[in-house]
Amino acid sequence: MISSTPTQRPISTTSRYLHKVGSRYFTYLEIAHPADRILLVDSAALVTGRMTAKVLVAGTIVHVDNRYLAVWVRERSAWKFIAYQPTPIIIR
Repeated sequence: MISSTPTQRPISTTSRYLHKVGSRYFTYLEIAHPADRILLVDSAALVTGRMTAKVLVAGTIVHVDNRYLAVWVRERSAWKFIAYQPTPIIIR
């Protein structure tokens, strides 16, 4: 089960997220997701980086700028995506 925990909105389940994608509630217009560092620990990979995007949300363009941590686990010779934690970058 995927669970999204945005910083300013309630938690969204996989079904809600997929419904929003399918109904075009939001559409990713541009996205960049480079990895800055990959740390391998046993059968896990911790990936950090910055994700920027331009997203159309309910007809309004929103710019996203996050640092992230993604967690992957190697199972049976394949990598499985386990968790993703974004943290918004706030420029003051």
